[in-house]
Amino acid sequence: MNTRNELLCIWSAVLFVVVFTIGLWPLAHFLPAHAPTASAEDIAALYQARPWQMRLGLFVMMGCSGLVCAFVSLARAFAIVGTPAQCAAQLKTLLAMGFHGVSCNLAAVNRESNYLGLRETIEGAAEVLSLLR
Repeated sequence: MNTRNELLCIWSAVLFVVVFTIGLWPLAHFLPAHAPTASAEDIAALYQARPWQMRLGLFVMMGCSGLVCAFVSLARAFAIVGTPAQCAAQLKTLLAMGFHGVSCNLAAVNRESNYLGLRETIEGAAEVLSLLR
């Protein structure tokens, strides 16, 4: 991916945040959140008071969601995923490019329980670290 495309991807995320916030806040009035103590009648009255403004806000939020796709493609281009050996190879490439450190966010794999998913993820990360030595 070239620099121009990367900048387009980044700015698409910024544009998404701006447009989504406009739909969320001034149009649909979803911010601040409704009071947890509000009754069902109170919430229904809020929706009935300005149905078209709320619908327009929801439409704007839904319409701008496509802008996230470009940013996700950029994030995936720089994501480190795969088997422990593949992840170690990708990290070695980054280190060879001159990076002195890497921030890693581990996402637990989906298993029967959170414990099993986290355990597998942490064991895989430990294997990656041992391969980097």
